[in-house]
Amino acid sequence: MSSKTIDLDKIAKRLNENYPQCRITETDGRLVIELPISKIEVNGFHVAVSVLDEAFDEVDCENTDELYEVIEEFILVLREDEKYCNPTFTRANKNAAKYFRMLLYAAAALLAVMIIVCSVFDLSMVYLLIGVIVPWFAVIPMRFICGNSFKRDWVCPHCGASLPIEEKKIIPCAKFAASCPECGKSLLEKSLVEQLKKDIFSEENEDAEEASDYKPEIPKRGGKKVCTVFGIVLLIFTLVFSVLMFGYVESKEPAVTVLNAITLLAAGAMGAALIFCHEPEFERVSSPKIVVCERKWIQGLGIAVLIPGLLLLFASFVVSTVAPVSIGQVILFSLAGLFLLGLGAWMCLARRNRVVYICSSAVIYVSSFGRKREIECAEISDVKLDSSGSIKFQNKTGKTLFSIENNMIGADSAIDWIDRQKFPVNATKRFEKQVEQMENENVVSWHEEYRTPLHEHLKAIRAGLVIVMLLFAAGSIAPLVLYLHDKLKIAQAIYLTSFSPLPLLLYYLAFAPVLASDFPACATEEWKSMHIKFPVISFAFISLFSGAKIFYFWEKNILQVADSGRFMLFMGVIAAVLIALFYIRTPKRLRKLDAFVMIILSLFMLALVITYGVNLAISGPAEHYTAVVVERTEPSADDENADRTLTVLLNDGTETTLNVTESVYNLEKSGVEFVVCQKENFLGIRTVRLHLPEGTDVSRLLNPNQNGETQ
Repeated sequence: MSSKTIDLDKIAKRLNENYPQCRITETDGRLVIELPISKIEVNGFHVAVSVLDEAFDEVDCENTDELYEVIEEFILVLREDEKYCNPTFTRANKNAAKYFRMLLYAAAALLAVMIIVCSVFDLSMVYLLIGVIVPWFAVIPMRFICGNSFKRDWVCPHCGASLPIEEKKIIPCAKFAASCPECGKSLLEKSLVEQLKKDIFSEENEDAEEASDYKPEIPKRGGKKVCTVFGIVLLIFTLVFSVLMFGYVESKEPAVTVLNAITLLAAGAMGAALIFCHEPEFERVSSPKIVVCERKWIQGLGIAVLIPGLLLLFASFVVSTVAPVSIGQVILFSLAGLFLLGLGAWMCLARRNRVVYICSSAVIYVSSFGRKREIECAEISDVKLDSSGSIKFQNKTGKTLFSIENNMIGADSAIDWIDRQKFPVNATKRFEKQVEQMENENVVSWHEEYRTPLHEHLKAIRAGLVIVMLLFAAGSIAPLVLYLHDKLKIAQAIYLTSFSPLPLLLYYLAFAPVLASDFPACATEEWKSMHIKFPVISFAFISLFSGAKIFYFWEKNILQVADSGRFMLFMGVIAAVLIALFYIRTPKRLRKLDAFVMIILSLFMLALVITYGVNLAISGPAEHYTAVVVERTEPSADDENADRTLTVLLNDGTETTLNVTESVYNLEKSGVEFVVCQKENFLGIRTVRLHLPEGTDVSRLLNPNQNGETQ
């Protein structure tokens, strides 16, 4: 097909497959794609778009691929506009999002509490790991909660029928519909459609709006009660701990005393700021053109930050009273607590005080801490955009007069005002790079050049992927369980654990062209349908579990590596080979996905798992000789959870330290003879373990008084 020939039938077929909700017709060599509030007309390589029967945009394309991408991009953009006009869809998603926020707050609170508990009570970091992992299991009930939320809210307001729900993701989501499939009535609200039309074609009416007596609705601002409550709490906290720290508890470390004093002064200052920093009294602006202020969620985020900050300060004071005092922990908790308190206080004050009144000839700006400034519009020489979303208004010398963020209430109106005033707009270099990157990230579309013979067997490949993932999961759990129940020997259990990832790794390498680590948000439905989503989260979690099991159970307690340096070098070689194979085999377009990095990181953990089994497999026969213990280490009374170790001489005269159980430690200490079981491979890597000589009656050793006999 030449660059100037077009197959409308093929384009129409692809569009029908990927966007069945669009009405697509082909007449007289023209293709028409109709959406509820817009229409796309394709005449040759010319694309014309109209919204509510008014011309919106026109594009000329060079070839068929570009034509299809342009059509697809217009469809995606126009569908987003339709969602804005569907209040039922917006409300259903908003209600379901509340549960995600609850999960986020609960996870943050749990993690903060676990960090404090582990540090204050000197608990094992395993408890901290539990605090990180447990929130992920909340996804299971969240699926049912969100599903019920959509079933309750995502219903037709006319007939009450349930609207379509998409079940592709872990959490179900509402599938957008412009009309009810049951009664056929439109779900788009007429007033919102008219507002959208006004927004799209607002440029034509800007001069008229500027000349009219436009009076915006001044948003309600709150936060006074929240600031007052937390300010009082901080002042009480400061007072109580000042009395306790300097009246009843004597610290033997002068540095800790000084640090506590500075921390309490800072916390008290923040409490006072929350109470006494408020918007100054001045004559209110009677008719501002634009009002810009913080949204309500900034206050909620501030509260979520203030509470962990208070907990961390409490932990720092507790740690400073426990002997022996750890100055490092006190400094860490104090700095982290003050940082969170300062950030949370600033957010709450921003919600309470920060506001910008834009009038005809002047701008009144009130900062988060209540400082008021009145700036003449003539003083503003240019506007600077930052990659963080900040919009800075500067004078001729480059000094920032005031700034707003693009997520504030009224920020869109302020941006329109900047355009009408024709202020020069500059951008930071970082923002320019970000814009350039976003412009280059067009809609990820499917191209026929990507097609391989594997794409004809996606269902079979998807089924095979499930099977090898289940084998991987079973191989990471079952061998340990069977070993603990005496169903497998040590070598058998290690081989099954170490080689269980191989079927999955080989499967990925075989079918890499159709396996995507993630589906980009800008990917089309056709692109998604031609790829299989690789379960990255499950892969990473099982890899982490397998690696932790090798490190904390097999290598630490059963069969320990004596030559760790050579072992790590061997593991590095295997990791490099795995990463190189995955990188080369994965198509370049799929390597760019963010989740591919997680796959690469998981390969490091799997390299440990595989190396441990390969090292044992290539080792020679076991060599046994009497253990000569040169040093014993047992936990102190204050730390009973510490490891018990025995340092033994190997057959070449070198020493190695082995972790042992309490029973083995006590038996060896009482004089019972043990044997070193050593295996070595051609790389010089030795694995060793201690056990009793063959034929020893273990039960009589563990129960010396059984039947009146003593060993």
